[in-house]
Formats: sequence, structure tokens, C-alpha cells
Amino acid sequence: MLKSNLSVLMAERGLKIVDLYNATGISKNTLMSLSENTSKGVQFETVDKLCNYLGVTPADFFVYAPYIVDIKFEKDTKEKNEFNLIVILQSGDRIKSFTFMGALYDKKFRQYMKDDDITTLANYSKNENCDYFIYLSDEINSGRENFAYVFDKFPQQIKREIVENIFKELSDNVFGGKIDNGTLVALEFEFLDNDKFNFSKVFQYKNNEFRLFR
Repeated sequence: MLKSNLSVLMAERGLKIVDLYNATGISKNTLMSLSENTSKGVQFETVDKLCNYLGVTPADFFVYAPYIVDIKFEKDTKEKNEFNLIVILQSGDRIKSFTFMGALYDKKFRQYMKDDDITTLANYSKNENCDYFIYLSDEINSGRENFAYVFDKFPQQIKREIVENIFKELSDNVFGGKIDNGTLVALEFEFLDNDKFNFSKVFQYKNNEFRLFR
């Protein structure tokens, strides 16, 4: 995966999109798509101008992880709210596959958890105001190479891209396009063999898509 490092370079320098626009003449839309890594491609001239202005090399401007990432969804035929999520990392001829057990919970189940003092889910209290809660556990991968160790080696932008791609796959399959505007959904990972990598992200549904909320 190859991603732009523009958002980090801007933050380090206290710059905003309008600052880059005024200094380089590059369109705000192009700058925004590069900073958010939603661009499908970029011209050499654009990279040249930005590197020159920021005082960096192309190696600083881009971040890279030597993997092609594929994400697959498998519905549990017995439990309607449970599923498996498979993350496939391919590097050359080598393929690593990690399967996560997943479940979708709504506010009713979360209230039941609260009333019965069930606290097994990683960040329940942090995200208790969300409308839905998607929980992923790598318990299936126990005893073999853990996804957390591979994930930790990725640059931050690529970590975020992987999480957003995972959520897009889940939102397409779990919700089936039927969800209200403004809905908040918490995505929780639990890496059982490495507590420090347990983390959560919240996504909000707006304008017919889910975007990272926090």
C-alpha cells in the first residue's frame, strides 16, 4: 500500500489546505484528496511542487507498506448478528490471512450489558452513546502470528486506511445500506494476545457513506 504523508507533514508545520493552495496554486480539491488519501493518483508536477514547498523528498512525501490488502466478509448462517471478517495481506508470493470473529450490537444489547455489569468488550464505556457497536476479536488466530504485530509495523496513514476499508466492508454487508443519516457506529478491535493494540474507532453515516468520526 502506498499513501500520501501530506496530512502529517502539514500538521508538523502548522499548515492548512488554504496555505498550500496559496503557496503552490494546486487546487484545494487535489490537496484535500491527497491529505485524506482519497486520491486515486497524483501527477509528478503536483508532488514536485509540494515537496519543494515543504522541503521534503518524495520518500518523505509517501509512506509505504509492502502489502496488498484484501478484506472479505463471511456471514454466520446461524446467528444473524455474527460474522467472520478475513483480512488478507499479500507481499509478493507470500500471503498472510487473519480471521476475526465479529458481532453487531445495538443500544438494547448495550443496555443489557450495562445493567448486568458485563464489561468484556474493550471500550464499552467510551462509546456507549453510539447507535451500534461492531466488535472484532482475533481469537481465531491464537497460537499463530498475530495480526497486531503485523499491523503495528504499518505507518499511521496505512493503519487508518486498513481500518476504514474494514469498516466499509462491514457497513456494506452488515447494514445493507439501510441506516439513518447521522448514525454513529463504534468499531472495536480486541487483539487477545496484545492488550496495547486494543483500540476503537467511531464512524458516522452522512451523505450516503460512513466517515471516520473520531
